[in-house]
Amino acid sequence: MDPPGPAGLGQGRPRNGGARVVHDLLRRHGVPGRARRGRIPDSRLDLPGGHSAAGVRGRGPRPAAGGAASTPRVAGHSGCREHSVSTWLVLGVLVTGGAAAVIRYFVSRALPVGPGRLPLGVLIVNVAGSLIGGVVLGLSERAAVSADVQLILLTGVCGGLTTFSTWSVETVELTLTGRRRAGIVNLIGTLLLGFLVCGAGYLLSR
Repeated sequence: MDPPGPAGLGQGRPRNGGARVVHDLLRRHGVPGRARRGRIPDSRLDLPGGHSAAGVRGRGPRPAAGGAASTPRVAGHSGCREHSVSTWLVLGVLVTGGAAAVIRYFVSRALPVGPGRLPLGVLIVNVAGSLIGGVVLGLSERAAVSADVQLILLTGVCGGLTTFSTWSVETVELTLTGRRRAGIVNLIGTLLLGFLVCGAGYLLSR
């Protein structure tokens, strides 16, 4: 026997009060008794937005012409193959980059830095790389070269031919050895010529 509660609260309430509340709510909304005992009919189960359970239940992967259900497509999966980098493209970048680095080495050996001389070898390769970059940029703007060729030329050829670190080190060495004028000429000359030839190559090839 349940212990008596506060006066006027819960007196005479049956143990299955929760089930009775659900039963009253279903009856108030007009759900038939067979639906309360089992499954609610689809026509009586209305969802927000004017949709019915029958329409929602009917949506799904419909069978194809052969009778098999079609597999849902995953968003973004179809473009994975298009954006994947091929092995030949990687090899192209490595080969052209290595060949351009060898060319830079021979140019630097042919024009070494000596007393009273500017580092012309590094200046030549940096300016040449800027010119190639400008030409490739102009060609790619009018779709004259593909994205793969552009990657090989800019990353492989220009990346292997030019050198920012050596140019910086040689400029600092010129300044530290008392040749400040030569260091300033090397600094400004490389930047100015690089921008000029890059812009000229872009304008001529676009």
